[in-house]
Amino acid sequence: MAYSTRMAAAHHKVSHVGELKWSGKKDLALLPDATKRGYAVFLTKDARQLEDPLETDAIKKSGMHHVFNPGSKQRFERVDPAKAPPRYWPR
Repeated sequence: MAYSTRMAAAHHKVSHVGELKWSGKKDLALLPDATKRGYAVFLTKDARQLEDPLETDAIKKSGMHHVFNPGSKQRFERVDPAKAPPRYWPR
């Protein structure tokens, strides 16, 4: 990130999967674990995540905010699922 996550989230707990010793853990297992620990936001660079119905369902069930960071060209992509729902979300 181009800015300090500690500064941007001064009143929030911010962790990287490496800090939690979750590196390599698949998102289908990671999402419920993160929810149980009280995390509210999931930041990912996985551009194809919302194309997988199992992962999309896991995100929905987690109740966490899903933030996609496409990389160096943009800081983030904001999607309103009410206007442009992912293909696999029930309509």
